[in-house]
Amino acid sequence: RGESVFSKAEKEKLFTPHQRSYREGAYCGYGWDIADDFLDVRTRFVGHGGDTRGFECKFYRFPDKGVVIAVVSNTNDHHCWWIPNHIFSILFGRQYTLPPVVATLEADTLKRWEGDYQGQDGAALEVRVHDGQLRATPIGQAVMELLRPTSGSGLPPAPPGAIAADETNRRADAAIRAWVEQDLKKLDTLLDPQWPNWPQRLSDWLDREAAQRGGFKGHRVLGTSRAGRRGPRTWAELRFESASELAALGWNGERITHFDFPSASGPRLRFAPESETRFNAFDIASSRTTTLEFVVGAPGTRLLLRAPDGRTTEFTRPGARQAAEGNGK
Repeated sequence: RGESVFSKAEKEKLFTPHQRSYREGAYCGYGWDIADDFLDVRTRFVGHGGDTRGFECKFYRFPDKGVVIAVVSNTNDHHCWWIPNHIFSILFGRQYTLPPVVATLEADTLKRWEGDYQGQDGAALEVRVHDGQLRATPIGQAVMELLRPTSGSGLPPAPPGAIAADETNRRADAAIRAWVEQDLKKLDTLLDPQWPNWPQRLSDWLDREAAQRGGFKGHRVLGTSRAGRRGPRTWAELRFESASELAALGWNGERITHFDFPSASGPRLRFAPESETRFNAFDIASSRTTTLEFVVGAPGTRLLLRAPDGRTTEFTRPGARQAAEGNGK
């Protein structure tokens, strides 16, 4: 704001629009994004952000308002992309949604809901305790799209030319099978041709992982998330004797353009407790909430998964009633 570092003339050069940016009315200066509005509020904006593997940051200035919003994170879960927007909305009177209230539960109360829940048509949901919350892993395309919706999520849709999710799941399964069986020619037909040495490098990686983890035991394709900043991604679990890893397969049309592994969170959602039987996952990008609600009764514990659009899907953990009642709940 002062002139101890840059003079007024130098700052005018620094923050003068020089080239059009990604949206109408936005420009780039010397290293800064510049605009005359932000989230439809008429105010001067100067800012930038960045991310790479392991961290993210955003630094937004609103000189006319005397406001700076800076967010730094030592995770790359993309929360930094959205937090400044919410802070801005709170400061300048735009509509905003706060996350649901979070309760603190004892470990034994959380553990009673762990298990493998079965739905219809082979769909399943694995629920595990993780850091004082429940973590749910979708098994099957229908559940994947409930937890990772393709619309209304605040993320861009799949690009034109993207193939259907069932086809990406099939091709991902074929690629992993070829990978495990060392069929590099078959694998080469499924991978993006811009990476000519990729099949052999993937094969070498699998050999190293198997040596460290006691051998490869199998895999399963969890499903495809068709919306996202990086486009469609198919998630698969790779099982070794001592541990399992999640792999993400990205797509460029009909070809796999990248394998990411290990992937810490993947398609899993973290559900924070609201009460002993109700848990919420708040999507910071869209301000939408997905809910898990547990109901104990015959023939077992029922899990009701409520998507942000109101759809409810029921899953059952058979034979769990007796265990739950044995805990005095």
